Amino acid sequence: MLNDILPLAAVVVTLTILPTGQGADNVQFSRDIAPILASRCLGCHNSRISEGRYALDTLDRLLKSGDSEDPVVVPGKPDESQLFLRVAETDADLRMPQQDDPLDRSAVEKIRRWIAAGADFGDVASDSALTDILPARDHPTSPETYRLPVPVFAVAFAPDGNRIVTGGWHELLVWDTQSGSLMKRVGSMPQRIHTVTFSPDGQLMVVAGGAPGDYGEIQIRRAGAIMRSAAQPIVISDWNDLVLDVSFSVDGRHIVACGADNSVRCYSIDGREQWRTKQHVDWVTGVNVTDYSFFETRIENNPDGPFEFTEFEQQAGEHIRQFWNFGDSRCIVREANFELEISAPTGDLPVTYKLTRITISGIGKTYKVKREQISADELQSLSMVLGYLTTLADRLRDGSAVSEGRVQFPLSPFVVSSSYDRTARVFALRSGRLFTTYKGHRREYGPLRGLHRVHDVLPERGTRRVWSAGEGQHIHGWNPVVVRDEDGTAADMEQRFSKEYSTDLLKHELSEPVFRLVRHGDRLIATTGAGRVHSIAAFGENARYSLQFPAEARSLKDADGRPRYDVCVHAESGRVVTAGGNGSVTVHDSDGTLIRKFLAAPLQDSNKETAVNE
Repeated sequence: MLNDILPLAAVVVTLTILPTGQGADNVQFSRDIAPILASRCLGCHNSRISEGRYALDTLDRLLKSGDSEDPVVVPGKPDESQLFLRVAETDADLRMPQQDDPLDRSAVEKIRRWIAAGADFGDVASDSALTDILPARDHPTSPETYRLPVPVFAVAFAPDGNRIVTGGWHELLVWDTQSGSLMKRVGSMPQRIHTVTFSPDGQLMVVAGGAPGDYGEIQIRRAGAIMRSAAQPIVISDWNDLVLDVSFSVDGRHIVACGADNSVRCYSIDGREQWRTKQHVDWVTGVNVTDYSFFETRIENNPDGPFEFTEFEQQAGEHIRQFWNFGDSRCIVREANFELEISAPTGDLPVTYKLTRITISGIGKTYKVKREQISADELQSLSMVLGYLTTLADRLRDGSAVSEGRVQFPLSPFVVSSSYDRTARVFALRSGRLFTTYKGHRREYGPLRGLHRVHDVLPERGTRRVWSAGEGQHIHGWNPVVVRDEDGTAADMEQRFSKEYSTDLLKHELSEPVFRLVRHGDRLIATTGAGRVHSIAAFGENARYSLQFPAEARSLKDADGRPRYDVCVHAESGRVVTAGGNGSVTVHDSDGTLIRKFLAAPLQDSNKETAVNE
């Protein structure tokens, strides 16, 4: 917006000395001024592009000059403030924004009144990003009928399974599962909706989307309100690009989100941001949370204990302790060279114990990990190990042992994300700390080599495995802790694993990228860019993990050649719903039979009574 007027080094005024006058007209920066600057100026004056060496992406930088020594803002004096003078200029060669329509008179007048009233930023921190303080958008009313169907990027079953929720144009559309008829329209939504998800208890619904390159938005609503007049939702509107995916934590207390601004963020369910990170360098396409928490610490060696220590552990004088807590049903505890899995009783079955001996040898190209499950006969000879790990598991569960040793990773679920940057990343839900990066989708060596964008990521419930998929011919299943350990052993890991893979690979014969993954019984449902919906055997006896040979799979019979952007499975009925690029929605029975297919749009022949915005 402002061109070559303001040298970067000259600080005209700081936020700490600005007057606090509100002015007779009560013009507010965040409500009245920030939206103007964000929509008309930020495109040419941001952290990456700064015409005239001037940027206004943060409030601090907004007040710093670029290539000229003229002041940007002089509180109380708009006629001495370049911010006002340039937008009010009538000469097209001097006016800002250049090569674009001028600001309308009301926007120019708001800027003048704000400066005249003292240029008060309110209680916003001086280092705040401009996009972080924007008010929630006023969304336009959706058209009564659509001339043509719009692409459906998001679809979900309501918790009762009797309704299907799809994204429309600035609205949600609610359909009857049995008949496919339109039941309800919920307006005041983002332009494009990219995800709809319900909390584990079915009480909350999160809707997210935005407009490409313009804004992103998340709305948290009471799920029961989608069929009646709803209270105001919690709106999170400080995204400057599309929000592409949102997931709940298993306990329903947090949501994690990702988007086209390359960020991953975590919120409490009241909408308060807990953390954000930009570890990815391209669009973040999928995000999810594991159903277990992980803990890691280093414990001082006890030569009188039941464990053997590697050469490196002996040199360091300490060894590793790890804990995976799945809640009441199951946990896994490891110390040194033994790992114990404890499963709680179900029905008449007793508690089960699975003990594994872990042997690590070599370094670099010779690094190997051998896992040997201990037989029932041998368990008796290892009673000291079994007793120690059982007691340790109880102490870790009740929290009495989580501060012992040199803690490396405090107890936390993992957040997993996928990205166009060809990686999947793993973060701590509690803090946002990066744990590891899975690089298997961008290998440079071996038969799996290739650079493939990753579109979705899915933690497998009840296990430590995470599935990730996108471009390429394989769905990858991997353990975050194993990935972290292998990645850190040597710089030559790419060559070392050119023939050996710790990843479970499901080979498919789909020619287009996989967009979304969900679990359906003992199978994975994958939707693709070619309109195919593939059901792949991923668990149990029929699963085949192979680099060369395709997994057993079948296609759900609804391919229409258009992308299928989203898929959802209703847990109780086993029904599968998908949504696509031509606006079509398909519903399949649990056995894959196509039940219904309809266009998810209020077209001109729709029932007029149901085609009214909320």
